[in-house]
Amino acid sequence: MAPCFNFLPGEFIPVTVFLQLFGTGLILLYFDEILSKGYGFFNSGIIPVLILAHRCRSIFWDALSPVAQDVGRGWEFHGTILNLFHLLWTWADKELAVYEAFFRRSQPSLLKMFLSISILLLIFYLKG
Repeated sequence: MAPCFNFLPGEFIPVTVFLQLFGTGLILLYFDEILSKGYGFFNSGIIPVLILAHRCRSIFWDALSPVAQDVGRGWEFHGTILNLFHLLWTWADKELAVYEAFFRRSQPSLLKMFLSISILLLIFYLKG
């Protein structure tokens, strides 16, 4: 087990998995409603739903993944939100911790996550 799990209670990991599944399910239900009203690319609309399901899974996994790995300067979470809280908790320089969370190169960053969510919201807006 990674050393960075010391400050998190063991019950937190199932909560993050639940939030990932719940958030992805809500987005898929919303997108299915849009497609069932005839705004889909194809008649059935199953292809866009499958593409969206994969993208939602990626966004939620990259945001809340509790997996930690050693990146050369210490342990970091794969999930961007958990990594931000971990860096704020463990680093003395809070400004550098926020910068590192937004512009990570070895793993998903908060900037990439916000851009993905923005594009997803833009697609929802254009569909509606």
